[in-house]
Amino acid sequence: MNGRIGLALAMLMLALWGRGALAAGCSTPPGNEGDIIYNSTYKVVQFCNGTQWVNAGSSGAVGVGTLTNGSFCTTDGSVINCTTAAISLTSQANGTLQAAQFPALTGDVTTSAGSLAATITTGAVTNAMLAGGIAASKLVGTDITTVGTIAAGTWQGAAIDLAGYVTGNLPVANLNSGTGASSSTFWRGDGTWAVAGGAQWQDGASGAIYYNGGNVGIGTATAGATLEVAGPAKFGTDGTECTGTILGRIRWNNSSAYYEYCNGSAWSPFKGAGAGCTTPWSTSLDGGEAVVAYQSAAPACGAGCVAEARVCDNGTLNGSYVNVSCSPAACYSCTAPWGLNILHGATATAYSEETPTGPCSGYSETRTCTDGSLSGSYTHASCTDGCTGTPWGNVSTGYANTAYSSTTPAGPCASFSETRTCTDGSLSGSYSDTSCTDGCTGTPWGDVVTGYANTAYSSTTPAGPCASFSETRTCTNGSLSGSYAHGSCTDGCTGTPWGNVATGYANTAYSESSAPCGSACTSETRTCTNGTLSGSYTHASCSVESCFACHSYYTNCCNMNNGSCTYQYYSPPGAGGSLNCIAATGGAYPWGCP
Repeated sequence: MNGRIGLALAMLMLALWGRGALAAGCSTPPGNEGDIIYNSTYKVVQFCNGTQWVNAGSSGAVGVGTLTNGSFCTTDGSVINCTTAAISLTSQANGTLQAAQFPALTGDVTTSAGSLAATITTGAVTNAMLAGGIAASKLVGTDITTVGTIAAGTWQGAAIDLAGYVTGNLPVANLNSGTGASSSTFWRGDGTWAVAGGAQWQDGASGAIYYNGGNVGIGTATAGATLEVAGPAKFGTDGTECTGTILGRIRWNNSSAYYEYCNGSAWSPFKGAGAGCTTPWSTSLDGGEAVVAYQSAAPACGAGCVAEARVCDNGTLNGSYVNVSCSPAACYSCTAPWGLNILHGATATAYSEETPTGPCSGYSETRTCTDGSLSGSYTHASCTDGCTGTPWGNVSTGYANTAYSSTTPAGPCASFSETRTCTDGSLSGSYSDTSCTDGCTGTPWGDVVTGYANTAYSSTTPAGPCASFSETRTCTNGSLSGSYAHGSCTDGCTGTPWGNVATGYANTAYSESSAPCGSACTSETRTCTNGTLSGSYTHASCSVESCFACHSYYTNCCNMNNGSCTYQYYSPPGAGGSLNCIAATGGAYPWGCP
C-alpha cells in the first residue's frame, strides 16, 4: 500500500475514533481529542491530545512547557516552550508596550500599576536640587515668560511679568522682609515702606493742615468744602495764558493792583475793581464788569453772529465790537429744475442727461443752494448708466445692435450673430465685431469664408488630365462662382490606343494589328494609373491572317515554309528546272502558294 494512502487512512481512523471516544477539546483551531490537522504555518501534522495541539512524528519528545496564566511561549515549529521568567524586550518582543503592562513605581516619583501618570511627592524636590540644574529652554511656558536659572533657591534671570503670569496676594513679608510695614504705611516705588502723606498731613495744633473725609482744611479740622481756609488767603501772580484749560483760575495783577480770573479766553478783573466804563450803546459798567458785544447787528445769511466779551478794566473797556445784539438775515431756499425744494446750504446731485452714453458719474454735478441761488446748470434729477467700451463705443441704456463673432465667418453672418443690449450700464452678449461679410455654404470644401478660392473639377476621374476638367471657384459675399462640384481629381491618360481614358481604366493592347497565318497576336494589359499608362503595345486590336491550301505543284515548297504562300518555285513545273523555292516577289514568277 502506498505510504501516503496508509498515513491518510490511519489519520482518518484516528480522527473517527477520537471523535466518538473523547469529549475533551483543543482551541485555535477548535478540535476534539484525537483530531488530526495539517498546520500550514509550520508545515507539520498535529493532533489534539485533549487540551492542546501536538506535533505528530517528531523525533524527540514533544513538550509544551508548563502553561500558566501570564506565561511567555515560543516555538521552533515542533516544540512549544513557555516560561514565566523575564523576557528580552529587545530580541523577544516587538510592537507597542501597553500602559496596562507597567507596574507601580514607588519613591519620590510614584505611579499606579497600569498607568503612566506620575506624581512627585511633596517636598521631594528642593531648591538645592533645582539650583543650576534646569536648562533655560525648559523654563519657557505659560507661567514664566523669560528664561533664567535658579541658584541656591533664587531666580537668576529677567523680571517675571507678575501682572500677566502671577495670581493671588503677595505676602507683605516678601516686600523688604516686611520691615516698616503697618496699617498706616504704604509701599513706595523706591522699595521702602513710608507713612502716607508725610509730616504735612499729620494731625497738629492750630495752623496745621487737616485732611478729613476728602476735604482739606487750612486752620480748621472740619473743612466744609473741598478747600476751606480759616483766615486770610493770598494769591500770587500767574503769567499763564488764559485758555479754556485753566478756566476759573485766579491770579493777582501787580500792575493794576487787583485780582483777576480766567474766563476761558482772557484774564478779567473781579467786578468792582477799579474805575467804571461806558458801553458803545451808552450803558454803564463797574470796574471788572463784562458785557457781550457783537461784530454785526444783522450779519448776512449763513454768516452767523460773532461775539466777544468786553471787560471794564479800571476805566478802559477792552475789545472792539459795538453791537449789543445780533439778528442774522434769513436764508432763502432754492427750487431745483425738477421741482425739488432745496434748503439753504443743502445740496443735490444733478445730471446733464438721463440716459448718457456712459456711466452717470461722468455726467453729474453737485448743485448747492446758497441763500436762494442754486449753483451749477445740470437739469436732470435722475440718471441711468450707459455702457462704455462696446463694439460701437459708449452707448446709452436701452441701445441694442447686432454683433458678430467674426467679420468673415465660414458661412452666413446670421449664424454667427447676436443682439447685444445695454441695460443700466451692463452690455449683454460677448461678440465683438460690428460688421460681417457672408461666407459660402455647401461648397466642395464645406463652408468657407468670403474671398476663399480653390480649384474644382467636373469629374474626380476624368478621361484625361485634371487641368482640362478644372475651374477656379471663388466665394464672394456668400456667392460661389463656377459650377464644378468636385474638390479633388485624379488625372486620366491621353493618347492611349483607345483614346483618352480615366484613371483605373484597363484594356488589352497588341504589338501589331495582324499576325501571319498560323501564328498568334502578342498582347498585354495596359492600365491607366493617375495619368500614366502601363505597357507599350500600341494596337487596340489584332487579327491573324487566313491560311490557303498550297497548289499541288508547289506543295513541297509551301510545306517547306509551314504553309506560307509567300514562296514559289524558281522554275515552273515541266520546265525541267530544279525545285528551288524562292520568295514570291510578284516579278517573273507570280505564282505563290495557292
